[in-house]
Amino acid sequence: MDVILITHSLHGIPQKLHEVESLDISLIKSHLLRAGCEVNVLTHCAFMALEPSQISGKYIWYASAQYPEFSQYIEDCLLYAELCGADLVPDFPLFRSHENKFFQELLKKKLGLDVPKAELVGTREDINDILPKLHFPLVLKTPAGFGSKGVFKISSNDELMATAEKVMTHIHPPASNPLRRFKNKRSYNDKITLYKNKYPVLVGRVILQEFIEGLSHDWKILVFGETCFCLKRYTREGDFRASGSGKFSFDEVPSDSLLDYALHVVKKLNTPWASLDIAEFNGDEYGLIEYQCVHFGLYTLMRGSRCYEQIKGAWVVRSVENPSPEEYFCNAFLNYINNASTDAGCSS
Repeated sequence: MDVILITHSLHGIPQKLHEVESLDISLIKSHLLRAGCEVNVLTHCAFMALEPSQISGKYIWYASAQYPEFSQYIEDCLLYAELCGADLVPDFPLFRSHENKFFQELLKKKLGLDVPKAELVGTREDINDILPKLHFPLVLKTPAGFGSKGVFKISSNDELMATAEKVMTHIHPPASNPLRRFKNKRSYNDKITLYKNKYPVLVGRVILQEFIEGLSHDWKILVFGETCFCLKRYTREGDFRASGSGKFSFDEVPSDSLLDYALHVVKKLNTPWASLDIAEFNGDEYGLIEYQCVHFGLYTLMRGSRCYEQIKGAWVVRSVENPSPEEYFCNAFLNYINNASTDAGCSS
């Protein structure tokens, strides 16, 4: 199988404790070569110089970025790869989900993973339209942000509109040529009046998510194939958010049903790996708060001392010491593309 690792211009795939720290590309390449893969390592720029025939049928391992302008550059590169017939790992919608909680909710809805429920809005008028069916309190989220940034508990209509005013963007009707504005002020003002109610003036993607009462914690679970690394995160006193609280425990043992749910989510997302934020409530009920399948942090893997593996339908606890992220990524990647090749063979 032919694999292309796409790196940034400094030859890295950022994916460790810090957002700019790269996985060890040489380790990944060696692991894949030993498994019988043909491996080519290219920067985004070098990849985009390839002809479509050099890309078609290849598996593409890539990363994303925290910086919007760089992420858009990567997005164009990946769209080119997909249009040329490459297989992105993970799929393009999962790249689109990175730092994009808005699209996450749409994909969760399509896959039947939309617990807790959410309403999605893009203008002030959208909010006014759905107000009658909203139940307070609710959680307002902006599309990007981590560690509970951009996440607010909303208790009333007034608080909702006030917060929306802060996180959405005010835009203005198209302005005339500035020179004409001064030459004919009356005409300019007439145009402003004409356009006034023709276009939304408060815009921006906002998620209005169902609030889960009495939530004392959630789980951060990193999944690689059928192996899970788990971190229980408690909420701070007087706060409903567990992410970024600093109140973490590696000692708590997840239930089999929670691990089953995590694996169910990953299979639905059709990804070899994922970082999942899972709410646990009412004893044995679970909800997918957020997910990331590219460029997620590895604290839960690199600071943990055990993992949970599903073997023949049963969960087995294994102790780990100085786990190698590259090994877990490679094993999950190989299992994923081998299964994809098998499925393609069965369907042909």
